[in-house]
Amino acid sequence: FPLKLTSKNMTNNKPKPFTIGVLRETMVPNETRTPLTPNQCAKILAQYGDKVAIVVEKYPFRCYSDKEYEDLGIKLVDKAENADLLLGVKAASIESLKDNSTYVMFSHTAKRQPHNRTLLRAILAKGIRLMDWEFMRDENKVRLIGFGRWAGIVGAHNTIAAWGKKTGRFDLFRLCKIADWEAAQKRYREELPIELLRGMRVVLTGSGRVGTGCREILDLLGFEKISPADLLARDWSSADHPPVYAQLPADHLFRLGPDNSWSPDYYANPTGYHSIAWPYMVKANILINGMYWDNRCGPLLTIEQMCQPEMAVRLIGDITCDIAPVASLPCTVRPTVVKDPVLTFDPELGRELQPGEPRSALAVDVMAVDNLPSELPRDASRDFGDMILNKVLPEFLQAAAADGNQRVSPVLEGATITEAGKLTSVFAYLSDFVNAAED
Repeated sequence: FPLKLTSKNMTNNKPKPFTIGVLRETMVPNETRTPLTPNQCAKILAQYGDKVAIVVEKYPFRCYSDKEYEDLGIKLVDKAENADLLLGVKAASIESLKDNSTYVMFSHTAKRQPHNRTLLRAILAKGIRLMDWEFMRDENKVRLIGFGRWAGIVGAHNTIAAWGKKTGRFDLFRLCKIADWEAAQKRYREELPIELLRGMRVVLTGSGRVGTGCREILDLLGFEKISPADLLARDWSSADHPPVYAQLPADHLFRLGPDNSWSPDYYANPTGYHSIAWPYMVKANILINGMYWDNRCGPLLTIEQMCQPEMAVRLIGDITCDIAPVASLPCTVRPTVVKDPVLTFDPELGRELQPGEPRSALAVDVMAVDNLPSELPRDASRDFGDMILNKVLPEFLQAAAADGNQRVSPVLEGATITEAGKLTSVFAYLSDFVNAAED
């Protein structure tokens, strides 16, 4: 379909500036990130002049104060009612959605997860054009934008902190309590000597932005990177060894059919692939799950495997954070929150344990915060906004200037889930999901 973005208003027969609205976050309580910082808004206005206008919804929890925007001349509003393009971070609440508007956000509506069905139905009913940051990709299908690096950094930090608490070895500071990433690095050097990390054996999934962020902090803290083969070959019966991690690429995690074949086509179509990750779960004691998981392939672990006494992993940092039952891990039964980031899952009972309940030897602690970058919100927002300025905003402005009769932007087309009350062709596979009876 030819994507056409237009300014909604005319003045003296001339189009008004293309107006970008920066939304307040309404779905996740106290979400602090923003798609555009005050400096980035000012940069856009300076670069594009009267072609673009920006309005920012007032929001007391944003990591940049309303005053910081106002001081740079950015207009603050209660509601961005007439904006041509509405930018958010997390999905907007249903009651905040504006009919017949264009939204860009991480909607999490494309994986057929039952808890997001109501939101997708509301978006369709309201005639909203929904674009998802997650699906903005270049010609090689590489994602153009995301918070992945910061999700990896914070997720790995929280997992290491959970290990310190679980073992009683150390009490690591919380990233949400400090100024920024630079301050965190200083505190690592002062407060976390490598001796406290001995005995940690991490298996890390994912080689994209999230995996890179995880690796950044593991390397910073002095973990030794070893090969997957080395992790399997070594004798780990003694816990007195330096901290190590092995990063598993996709072909070490999933294979196709009885002959366990693998092809790069996996990334486009993982249908029928099954997990081969189990041997690593017998050797590592910590799993950091940072891969992108597609529900057309099997889960990374099954609940039956988690019930096996051979499983050595007793702490999982699930940065992927897909919620069971449609998930790579059956233990992620809900997202956790920043102030209480870890839940305990008993695979034999098949449920989360409540505080004070008896804990079996098979119980696993799970860090499953689903808005991890919000713990370093200013760092994460600056990086994200830079990606918008450099890789995405030109696509929007090209579409706004088009005559409506041409294929304007494959990047935006590929990221558009709904349009005028219908699913787009790219996401037509969601039709049965939308129309299904409630689970």
